[in-house]
Amino acid sequence: LVYFLFFREGELTVPFRRPRIVQPGPTVQPKSGIVQVSNFAVSSFGLNPDITKVRFFERSTGNLHEANFDGAESKKISESVLPAGLIKVAWSKQWNQFAALFENKDQNFLYNFSSGRSVFFKTDISAFDFAANGTQILYQNGNALVAAPVASPQQGRPLLEGAFPTLNLAWLPSGLISAYPAPSGLVGSFLILINQSGRVSKLLDNLVGL
Repeated sequence: LVYFLFFREGELTVPFRRPRIVQPGPTVQPKSGIVQVSNFAVSSFGLNPDITKVRFFERSTGNLHEANFDGAESKKISESVLPAGLIKVAWSKQWNQFAALFENKDQNFLYNFSSGRSVFFKTDISAFDFAANGTQILYQNGNALVAAPVASPQQGRPLLEGAFPTLNLAWLPSGLISAYPAPSGLVGSFLILINQSGRVSKLLDNLVGL
């Protein structure tokens, strides 16, 4: 997998006027909106905290790289190697932390760029997100949705428990949490909101393909 960035040119709006006949001129090739930012397979695209550069992990080595949005000045910023069996990397909203989740739960960890500190948490996780302020995390552990402080992720509290499938989680800036399963064209799906007390509001239900 190689990441590309797509840029949309601004649209020009002009008043309607009668078209005029223009003699054919030289052909002008449109400027490409695709920018290649790496020449190797990568995973887990993110941004730097200043939102001025892109960051990504080299798939073959696990090294973290950084580059300008135009692909220039690409450089390796971490010699650390992610273990095999990486499932996903989840970035915080401030882009200053990430959680690396693995097939082997003993390898799951959180990393903070500001402190340079890693925190391991040996928990089976099928879904994950950071709170908007970056101080808490939310994850699905079996049939439980657990909220925990970033500093001590294994000291979490069950926010909601039930016979859930694997969910997609998003901790919204309002403090509410949205949750929905993977879309299916065979069975009806749902979208729910959960508050910090574990109270559930169902927004959509039994919609095929949601």
